[in-house]
Amino acid sequence: QIRKLAAFMSTKPGRGGWRVAIIDSMDAVNRNGANALLKLLEEPPERAMLILVASRPGRLPPTIRSRCRLVRVAPLDLEACRSILLAQLGNDQDDRAARLAYLSEGAPGRGLALAESQSDDLYRAVCALIAQPRLDAAALATLCDKWGRGGAAGQAGRSGAIWLVGRLFRLAALQAGSGETALQCDFEGQAIARLLEHRSAGDLAAAHGSFLQTAAQMDSLYLDFGHFLSRELISLHRKSLP
Repeated sequence: QIRKLAAFMSTKPGRGGWRVAIIDSMDAVNRNGANALLKLLEEPPERAMLILVASRPGRLPPTIRSRCRLVRVAPLDLEACRSILLAQLGNDQDDRAARLAYLSEGAPGRGLALAESQSDDLYRAVCALIAQPRLDAAALATLCDKWGRGGAAGQAGRSGAIWLVGRLFRLAALQAGSGETALQCDFEGQAIARLLEHRSAGDLAAAHGSFLQTAAQMDSLYLDFGHFLSRELISLHRKSLP
């Protein structure tokens, strides 16, 4: 796609206007694609605009970042996000829209994706299990198998799982380290309280980083994501690390 973009940008606009391309997301562009894009950025054609969308700009190659103008897009406040979600979901979904505003952290597009894949409902059920003193591992495995469904049809659900479970680990680590409670849903607070009984801030921070790295690898290699998800959650619920 990057190579096709370079060919497109080399042609003159048919009506004398601008040629505009949006790459969403640069996080998914591999090294070969970045190198091909770099040539275009080094010698940009006239009346051309490239918009590179990235959630982790610090991970982009320095050669790419140095040739771009950085524009930070801040998340919406929770009420504005809730209003947008409510308009999309329907007026009878007020509670769900409010919950999704928290879970998406002010990103209504992410909130809609979580709703469409039912990730918010699955996450709520998973948190309810984690909050229990005795974990029902079989029930958790069933939920994770559904959430981590393979193939293209399950991609949105797996992405939702990575975001939400990563969020749970992150919020728990922050609360363990600072003692302050971040903006969260009630069911998240109950699950976090259970995790904090046996985990330090360092444990949770390490678990967060390891989870995100391994989850991306599991998903890209089309391995059993549901099994991986349940294994991670069961391990964190135990009184001691394996």
